[in-house]
Amino acid sequence: MGTVERLERIYRYEQSCEFLPHRLKSLALSLPDKQKERVEELRLRVMHPLTVLTLEGELNAAPDGRASLVTAEDLEQMLGAVTEYSRYACIETLRQGFLPLRGGFRLGVCGSAVVRDGEVSNLKDISSLALRIVCEHIGLGSDVAPQLFSADGRFLSTLILSPPGVCCKGRAQMELGNHTDVLSLCPKAVGIPMVLRGMNPQVIAVDEITAEEDIRAMCLAANCGVGLLASIHAASVDELHQKPLWRELLRARVFRRCIVIRSNGGARSYEVGDLPCSD
Repeated sequence: MGTVERLERIYRYEQSCEFLPHRLKSLALSLPDKQKERVEELRLRVMHPLTVLTLEGELNAAPDGRASLVTAEDLEQMLGAVTEYSRYACIETLRQGFLPLRGGFRLGVCGSAVVRDGEVSNLKDISSLALRIVCEHIGLGSDVAPQLFSADGRFLSTLILSPPGVCCKGRAQMELGNHTDVLSLCPKAVGIPMVLRGMNPQVIAVDEITAEEDIRAMCLAANCGVGLLASIHAASVDELHQKPLWRELLRARVFRRCIVIRSNGGARSYEVGDLPCSD
């Protein structure tokens, strides 16, 4: 990791601490820089110490864990602040268990689910929060990108085996260039046809394929001549084979390439490969 990247990671960590209640913020900021640069998440669990998640595991944010013990009031205060004290305005994402925050951060939320008609409509009695730190690396894909195009310059629909970043209030929090339109807080099965009808896209990028209806919507886009870029949770193609959606992905014959993102000793590698087009 170069000096510029280390400084950027420290800066992003310190930015993330701004979302914490004041008492916990002071403790989190007291971490040595060599630990700050390796933090990927801040974890707050009621009646447990504040911890930071690194590639090596979770560490207490304070030498004396009791000093950083998280209370229910801490969680309520933090959730209130990040929603600008209007949870109802954020209910569509909150009921899915997360909130996108300004700056590209993402807050995972756990508690008691309020279920209506078989679907989660809200979360109450919040018990834990996970603040994910996302760092921007402009040009990171420059070596990978040429492998995602055919000889005649067509984009080959690609599946990323790793989750991408997030939006906040309809605006991307990372630099996406001058030719990207963003549709957020919309189910993929609904959003893909909307974008097809209204935005004349060349490539549609979606995060986290989770359901068959997502794949059906992407088939619609592919049949209209649009390239697709999507992610799915899997550490390898072998793990992807074990997922229930794998056979549906094969039958759809949409994706031609895959990018597997791996982490080894704190460094990430990006491997491009072919996906089979049929079962």
